[in-house]
Amino acid sequence: MKTIKNLFSIILLGVFSIAANLNAAPGGNNSETLTIVEHANASEELKTLFATITVSDLTEILQSDGPFTIFAPSDEAFSKLPEGMLLSLINPDNKEELIKLLANHVIIGEINSSDLTSGMITKNVQGNSMKIDVSGDVVKINGSRIMTSDIKASNGIVHVVDQVILPPLK
Repeated sequence: MKTIKNLFSIILLGVFSIAANLNAAPGGNNSETLTIVEHANASEELKTLFATITVSDLTEILQSDGPFTIFAPSDEAFSKLPEGMLLSLINPDNKEELIKLLANHVIIGEINSSDLTSGMITKNVQGNSMKIDVSGDVVKINGSRIMTSDIKASNGIVHVVDQVILPPLK
């Protein structure tokens, strides 16, 4: 297990060193000039998301024009996954599963928090249904609470969520 943790640390360090180039985005670090990927890289709470996007080779897609809405799991959300799951997902042999997991958090088009209503159903890029629940100030998507909403990126909207939204079992 120690070897796997060391491997994960080495992978993340490599990803973070590659990321230094993305931080030099034109226009500075104004979130509206950053793509969703650049925002994840610049955010202190989305480092694991950025690393998984990079490892899965989804960087180019999530830097394209979009627009996209991403329900971005925080680092804390990733830490809640069952032990060993994240390490398994970043294994090159499991790249397709990682892509499915990440795609489960992405919707085509921009959806602001003010557009979300209780009982609303939307589809992610995987075609899976995403159910919205609103109770007072608490907004959840498939049970994952939106902690920070409406972060404007140049190619969409980011909502930071407190849980990784797992694809349905098939």
